[in-house]
Amino acid sequence: MKLKDLIGKKIIRIRPITAAERESEGWDNDYSATSVLELDDGTIIYPSQDDEGNGAGTLFGKTKDGTTFYCYDKDIVE
Repeated sequence: MKLKDLIGKKIIRIRPITAAERESEGWDNDYSATSVLELDDGTIIYPSQDDEGNGAGTLFGKTKDGTTFYCYDKDIVE
């Protein structure tokens, strides 16, 4: 898949990464908690700490009014 193929897709769910997904990446410990973006075509996207996939990362954001947040916050994700 190319990044341009993601244009126009909708995020339908944001959730914590599952144990099976962590294990498939070789991230088999609880320190690799991160968020997964599920798209309307079944694609999933999740952050990594680097381009080699050595561990999970966290999605950070900022609202229009300047409030910052991170997506692994259980109040936001669940």
